[in-house]
Amino acid sequence: MPLRAKIIIMTTALTTVFITGANRGIGRGLVESYLAKPDHTVIAAVRDLNTSGPLSQIPVAQGSRLVVVKLDATIESDAADAVKELSTKHAIDHLDIILANAGVCYIWPTVANVKIDDMLASLRPNVFGIIWLYQATRHLLNNAANPKWVTIGSTAGSIGAYIPGPCKVTRPHPMMDPVCRRASIISCLEHSTSLLPQDQVYNPSMDLMNRLPETSSTGLLCLAGIVTVLYIFLAASYRLFFHPLAKHPGPFWARLTGIPSFWHTLRQDRHVWLWRLQEKFGPTIRYAPNGVVINTPTAFRTISGPKGNVRKKDTYTLFQPWSHTSSTLQAIDIRDHGRKRKVLNHVFSDKSLRSFEPFVLTNVERWCDLISKKIPNDGEWSTSLNMAKWVTYLTFDIMGDLCMGKSFGLKEAENTKMRHVLALLEGIMVLFQPSWTVGNLRKTDNAQIANSPFVPLWLWLKPRGLDWVFDKYGPPAARAWRGFVGQCLQERTKVEEGIAEKAPEPQDVRKDFFHYLFKYKDPDTGKLVLSRNELWMECELLIVAGADTTATVLAALFFYLVHNQDVQDRLASEIQSEFSHINEIVAGPKLHACKFLRAVISEGLRLAPPVAAELPRTVLPGGTYAEGHFFPAGVDLSICTYCLGLNKDVFPEPFQFRPERWMKDMEGSSEESVKLAESGLSAFWAGSRGCAGKNLAWMEMSIVIARAVFSFQMRRDPSNNLGGGDPSGRIGRRNPEHYETYDAFVATRDGPLVQFKERVRSVS
Repeated sequence: MPLRAKIIIMTTALTTVFITGANRGIGRGLVESYLAKPDHTVIAAVRDLNTSGPLSQIPVAQGSRLVVVKLDATIESDAADAVKELSTKHAIDHLDIILANAGVCYIWPTVANVKIDDMLASLRPNVFGIIWLYQATRHLLNNAANPKWVTIGSTAGSIGAYIPGPCKVTRPHPMMDPVCRRASIISCLEHSTSLLPQDQVYNPSMDLMNRLPETSSTGLLCLAGIVTVLYIFLAASYRLFFHPLAKHPGPFWARLTGIPSFWHTLRQDRHVWLWRLQEKFGPTIRYAPNGVVINTPTAFRTISGPKGNVRKKDTYTLFQPWSHTSSTLQAIDIRDHGRKRKVLNHVFSDKSLRSFEPFVLTNVERWCDLISKKIPNDGEWSTSLNMAKWVTYLTFDIMGDLCMGKSFGLKEAENTKMRHVLALLEGIMVLFQPSWTVGNLRKTDNAQIANSPFVPLWLWLKPRGLDWVFDKYGPPAARAWRGFVGQCLQERTKVEEGIAEKAPEPQDVRKDFFHYLFKYKDPDTGKLVLSRNELWMECELLIVAGADTTATVLAALFFYLVHNQDVQDRLASEIQSEFSHINEIVAGPKLHACKFLRAVISEGLRLAPPVAAELPRTVLPGGTYAEGHFFPAGVDLSICTYCLGLNKDVFPEPFQFRPERWMKDMEGSSEESVKLAESGLSAFWAGSRGCAGKNLAWMEMSIVIARAVFSFQMRRDPSNNLGGGDPSGRIGRRNPEHYETYDAFVATRDGPLVQFKERVRSVS
C-alpha cells in the first residue's frame, strides 16, 4: 500500500511552466505544446489581457490547466504583480520551468548615429525585463525540485546566438548588443539551461576581447573612453529609471550615488538631512541608490517584526575586531544572532535586573552627592555643570560596575586619570564613524569608513589580513582601549573562576553582567554558549551600548526640563507626592506608577533617540513588502528613528516637548493618539533585534531623573544655551528649544549647561 500511494502521488504531480510572450509566434506554440501534455499548469504571460481570448481555445490534456496573467517586459512592476497574483489567486508556490520568450532586435546604425532612446527601448525588454522577471520569480524557482530557465527570442536575449562583427566605432554594430546579451545571460545564470554543447563554457568577456582587432594606443584609449561613458550612462539610466527603487522619491544625486549620504556622515548630520528630505518628499525616502527609509509606524513594525525578511547590513561587521568573532550587535547571521541573543535575554531577565539595581543605586547616590557639593551653602545656584559630561561619567561608571566588576570612578573630580578611557574609546571608534564622541569630546580630523565608498573594500580586506594589521599597527588609542578592556576582563574572569572553585554563599557572589554571561550554559547541551573572545566582546559592547546611549537621552532630558519649567515643576510634584525620602526612589511599583515621569522619558526618547539615523537592514531572498511596496533582495531598507519621532502625522507639533501626548487622560490626547505615539517610538527598535537592555535603561533613566528632580531645582545657564539650536546655524539646527545631537552611529551631544539648587519639599 505505501508503494502504491507513492506511485499515485508521483503520477499526479503537476509541472508548472511559465511562458512569456504567449500570445503569438514561439510563445503560443510553446503554450500549445505544454498544454498537450497531461498534468501541466501552463502560465501564459501576455502584454494585453484583452487579446488573450484565443488562448482559451487551445486543447488541454487531462490534468492540465491554463492560467493567463498580464506581463509587459517594459513595465518594472508587472513581473512582481504577476507573481503576487499567481501566489494569492492561483495558489502557485513554485515554478519548474520559465521560458523567457520576450525581446526585440533592432538593426542598429553606427555609434555616431545611434539614438539613446532607441538603445533604452532595447534595454527595457531585452535586459531589464529579463532581470525584473528573474528577481520576481527567483523564490518560486528555488521552491522547485529541478528548476529550469531558458531565455529565447531575439538575438539579444539568446544564450547561444551572437551577432558577428567586432565592437568598433567604424563597424555597423555598436556595443549595444553584447551589453544587452551579457546582462541577460548573467541575470539568469543561476537557473539557466545552456543551449551550447555540454563541453563548452561561454565567456562573453573573452569572446568580445577575442573579436577586437589590433588597434593603436589612441584607439584603445578612445575605446576605453567610450566604454566608460557608456557604462556611466547605463548605470545612471538604470539607477534613475529601472532600479527597483526608482519609483521612490529622493534627491537626484542621492539616487545616483552614495556620496551625499557619506557627505552628511562627515558633517555628523545624516539624521537632520534625512528629516529635511522627509519634509520635502514625505516619510518614504530613497537616500542612496540602493537604500530607502520609510519613517512610519507601520513600516517600523514590518521591518523590525518577524515577517520583515531582513537582516543586518554587512557594515555592522566593521566594528568587529576579528572577522571570525562577533558580539550580538555585530552578528549578521540570523542563527548566530539568535544563539547570542538567548544569552542576553537571560542576562536581562527580571531576576537579573533586581541583582543589578544595587550597582545602579550606589552610583546614582554618589552622583547626586557630588552635585550637592557644587551648591553654595547660602542657598544660591551652583556653577553651571555640563550635563553631557556628568551623565556620561555616571553611565560609564554604572556599566563599569556591571561589566568589569568595578566602577571606573569617572564622576570623581580627583580621578581625572581614569577619564582617559573615554578618549581611548573615541580613538577606536573614530575610524568607523565620523566624530565619534563620548560626552562632548568631538573631533573632525580623522579617517572615516562608515557610509563611505570604501566600505566594500574594507569588508573584503578584513578577513584577508586587515584585522591582523589593525590589531598590530592600528591607532595607539585603539590598541590601548583593547588593552584596558582586556586587563579589566581578565581580572574579572579570575574572580568568576575562583567562585567556581570555592563555591561561596550565594549572597557573597557578585551578580553583575559578567557573572551571568560567564556561567550561562545551553539548556540542551549543558555547555557554555559563549567562547572567551565572545564573552569579552559582549562586555565591550554592553559598556558602549549601555553607557553612551543612555547618556544621550539623560542629557536631552535635563535640557528639556530646564527649558520647560512647567514640566519640571509638575514632575517634581509627582515625585515628591509619591516619595517622602530620596532613598525610597528605587525600581518597583511606586516608581512605575509615576505616569508623568514615564511620559517625560518617552518624550526625551522621541526627540533624542540614542541612534539618530537608521539601523541599516538588507532585504533577504524572496523580498519583502513595506507600506504596500515590494522591495527585492539586496535592497537596504530601514527607518530613521529621529525622523519617525518628528513625523507630523504621528506626533503633531513634533518639536514641542509635550509629555502629555503620552497620557490618554490629558488635554489634547486620546486613547487613539497615545496608541499611535507608542507605535512610533522606535528608540529601542523592536523584535528579535530590539535592545536587550531596554528595561535596564528605563530603570536607570527613571531613577536618575526622579532623584535629581526630587533633590534639586534646575535652571539653564542664563548666558549659554549649549545643546540647543543656533538661530544662525545650519538649516535644521536653528531651533534654540530643540536639543541637538550628532550622528556617529550612536547619537552624541554637548550640553546643556545646568545650574542646581536644593529643592524645598512641598507640603500638601
